[in-house]
Amino acid sequence: MATSYYQRAGKPKKLVGLAKSAGDRLLPMGPLHEGPWWVLHARAAQVAAQADLIHDHAAAQLLDDLTDLATRGLAGELADSPTQSLTIQAVKSACALASRSTQEQASHLLGLLAPEVPRESGHYRHIDDEHAAACADIASTHEELAAAALTRLFDLADQGVQKASNLIAEDTVLRLLRAGSHLDASAEQAVTSSSLTEEQRGELRNKAVDLVTEERYLADVILAELDPGHESVREQAAHARDRILWRPDPDPQRVGFGTRMVSDSFLAGFLDEEDRKKCLAKLLEVAGDPREAAFNRQDALTGARNLVIRLPVKDKAATFQFSKAFVHGERDGSHLDAEVTGRPHPLSSFQISSASASLRGHGMYLAAASSTVLAEREWVRDRALDFLHSDDESLVQAAAVTLSAIGRDVTGDIDLNLLATHQHTGVRQASVVLCIQHVERHQELAMRLAHDSDVRVRRTLAEAAADVPTERAASAAAILEILRQDVRHSVRAAALQRN
Repeated sequence: MATSYYQRAGKPKKLVGLAKSAGDRLLPMGPLHEGPWWVLHARAAQVAAQADLIHDHAAAQLLDDLTDLATRGLAGELADSPTQSLTIQAVKSACALASRSTQEQASHLLGLLAPEVPRESGHYRHIDDEHAAACADIASTHEELAAAALTRLFDLADQGVQKASNLIAEDTVLRLLRAGSHLDASAEQAVTSSSLTEEQRGELRNKAVDLVTEERYLADVILAELDPGHESVREQAAHARDRILWRPDPDPQRVGFGTRMVSDSFLAGFLDEEDRKKCLAKLLEVAGDPREAAFNRQDALTGARNLVIRLPVKDKAATFQFSKAFVHGERDGSHLDAEVTGRPHPLSSFQISSASASLRGHGMYLAAASSTVLAEREWVRDRALDFLHSDDESLVQAAAVTLSAIGRDVTGDIDLNLLATHQHTGVRQASVVLCIQHVERHQELAMRLAHDSDVRVRRTLAEAAADVPTERAASAAAILEILRQDVRHSVRAAALQRN
């Protein structure tokens, strides 16, 4: 009843909220080819909110209906609101179904959105983020369209669409481009996952050079991933080193939020060992300075982590000892903590809603990255298990990520049944990863996790089980069989990757 009412009343936000509260239950959907614009707007918003739950046989028809609405709207032939809310939502919802498209539908969608790329400098489109996401989905789903979709993604990044730059720098697209760590021929999937020719990859590398020239967001990082030997990478790495080493001392009268230390540390990793050591020392100095705001110190710790993983054991050992004080909470307490993280007076006009100012989680990441011997990894594991009892969700998440990555040699004795019942989704995802690492021993638990109420847990299980080495694949076969019948398309698709 509520769904029908919100549709007739044209309440898209209410429908989206209802869809979120419905979990894995697909709400009734009205037709997209009849009704006033406000009803169609609400229904289209519902499609986007529940795209992952739509049945495979219905997704194609809905995508056709949405594409028809978008085509008429962009041509000015659709009865719509003065702000074109129906047209914009139809495009966004069609993009949300891009991963469910046929090749013909995907090609049509790319063609429909092509005129939305060129624009005057500084302008944006309401559909930019969804457009970029659809390009990544199409490139991953349709091999024949991968080159066109990735070219479009780079074109959007060249227009200043930050979502496009973020997507290019993520593993999914880098794997298609056979870039960075995904160039390693020893990784089975890295060799087979890209349908691009060397000529096409070369054209995209040239586009990455253009992004650097235009000083677009993440352009230097993208080029370093695509072509680490390019002369511009060395030049950008030197600039990054200088920004780190010449970072000014904190000024109590002025505090800036949002640093380049994380991306700069990645670029500095392309320099020689001596430069990397200097940058690490500077970042550790910033991290240890309580005159800095907590968010800047967190960036410094993350940057130090990026650098230490490529340094000799002796440097890692010293960094590990340095990180322990952060993990224990002895270095917490930064400039403006009370203003940016404390509970403000209810009548105060200066209220900032932000994440935790604790440095313990970022210290944990640094400790895990710099640990080199069994005793150190066991120490990290034990501290991570302690974090699971924290009231600070950022520390719980740090513990979950650390336990997932610390290594099989120190996680075999963890009681995964306790992790699998934890209320924090990230911890249950960690239990999934550890389950699959020891799948022969925890197959029954993995089968229970295949029915977890949170789709993120089931999707993580599907991805991990599909990535099990060939010699152990039989142990994961029953788990994948369950997940291939999941109500969520994203879970089914991840489980089918094994094929």
